[in-house]
Amino acid sequence: LPRGFLLEGAEKIKKNVRVPVIAVGGIDAAMAIEVLRRGIDFVAIGRGLLADPELPKKLREGKIEDIRPCIRCNDCIDRLFSSRQLLVKCAVNPELGRDVRIKPAKEKKKIVVVGGGPAGMEFARVAKLRGHDVILCEASNELGGSLIPASIPDFKADLRKYLEWLKTQIKKVGVEVRLNFKVDAEKLKELNPDLAVIAIGSEPKTPEIMGIEKAYNAIDVLLNKVKVEKKAVILGGGRIGCELALYLAKDREVTILEILPDIALDLERNYRFALLNALRRAGVKWVCNFVAEKIENNYVIGRDGLRVEFETLIFAVGMEPRKFEKVDIPVYRIGDCIAPRKIFDAVHEAYQLALSI
Repeated sequence: LPRGFLLEGAEKIKKNVRVPVIAVGGIDAAMAIEVLRRGIDFVAIGRGLLADPELPKKLREGKIEDIRPCIRCNDCIDRLFSSRQLLVKCAVNPELGRDVRIKPAKEKKKIVVVGGGPAGMEFARVAKLRGHDVILCEASNELGGSLIPASIPDFKADLRKYLEWLKTQIKKVGVEVRLNFKVDAEKLKELNPDLAVIAIGSEPKTPEIMGIEKAYNAIDVLLNKVKVEKKAVILGGGRIGCELALYLAKDREVTILEILPDIALDLERNYRFALLNALRRAGVKWVCNFVAEKIENNYVIGRDGLRVEFETLIFAVGMEPRKFEKVDIPVYRIGDCIAPRKIFDAVHEAYQLALSI
């Protein structure tokens, strides 16, 4: 749902009642100001205050760029329904529900962080706040890592805001950033740090199917490196495959082929429900229990003989960790280079490691 999707209703109610009206519905900090200016009496913010409990204070002080944005992943809500402990946590705020403070380190260290994705940036931010000398190295020309392709669909725009927040914060705290700077064992030796943090993420896993060279990986498609024709078929119906299908379905015929009995089984309950409904509305089709045996001409052929025609074939069958060669200094790994998981894991691992060094 778009942010502020209930505002029109709140304004209509305000015109017809004599009691205070509270607006709610995915309202972020910048939107809250505009809502109040338009005459609504109060603004109710739920998940946004979990992401940053200091939101009202920062808003009052005019520090909107410092407000950690909620990415509306619903990890917090899902935990209410699935956790026996009823312990609410936030994907982007590792401090939520914990009595922790960022304190100065006992000993200042020179730390090289390899990889400028969410894990690398969060570690660099917290480590610098603790007083360490931090160099953040990114092989590409832009910080962001997996957040860049993940935030391209318009319905994932909240990830872009979080990425911009991370960039702003590491700049404010004074992290040294080196872009287009690929680090290997030799380069790490030249930098001579006390320790290194490897946060190089993961890369698309290529399925072992005869003829797979005719297909493209989902990340390249999101990054607009591939021209996708009218009839697109996606191998893999997990989070990446389903979100890509919805993104492409605006002007294409999209079919998902999934080996499991259903699609989107790796998603949180509430988000899965919403995404499946969105896929249906967009006209996306899916075939489950489909075991792809080979790709021949413009067809994916299943083990049961079912043939599915495509003009563009895309695979989204998971990610695998990138590897970094062994070095002779203390090394810590965080994020998807340990195992591909969610942004929650990357951010929380990074924060916890930064507190421990």
